[in-house]
Amino acid sequence: MRRSSLQTARGRILVVDDHPAARESVSDVLRCAEYEVVGLASAVEALPRLERDSFDVVITDLQMPGMDGLELIRQLQVRRIETQCIMVTAHASIASAVEAMRHGAFDYLEKPFNVEKLERLVDRAMACRRLRGEDRRDASSDNAVDDGSQDVTAGMVGESPVMQAFRQRLLQAAPTEETVLICGESGTGK
Repeated sequence: MRRSSLQTARGRILVVDDHPAARESVSDVLRCAEYEVVGLASAVEALPRLERDSFDVVITDLQMPGMDGLELIRQLQVRRIETQCIMVTAHASIASAVEAMRHGAFDYLEKPFNVEKLERLVDRAMACRRLRGEDRRDASSDNAVDDGSQDVTAGMVGESPVMQAFRQRLLQAAPTEETVLICGESGTGK
């Protein structure tokens, strides 16, 4: 029974949280949604696993001993490990959210959260991951030369943390069919 359920899984998810109850709770919800889920107690444990095995989505707690969730996301970016990361924390702050997004997190979820919101977020991350995979396959099959002409952030100015976080969000939304509303003061170049 387990083997057939893994063959039909909607995707592979790694849940990293040092609190066993939180880790198992998230894992159980995602298993019920037909994802294959692996749970680990630390980012130190997760990093070598991510170098060895492929996961579509990583859900990581922010505050953990040894290596926190932000450092895990930074290391994934440095090591070019391709996965969608969702940061989950009970200690939310604007600074940590911006930092997570700047380093490539797909989204940031504050505890406590409801199950439906988690499932929707994971579904969106999976869809984005699939689209990125299709884009890479299309680009390699066309032998496309990356001349930067497709960079959706080309011509954007500003290096503030807010602008860097905005660029990351823009790069995540660009390959999808989702409608995006950009708001701001008049004259800001939206």
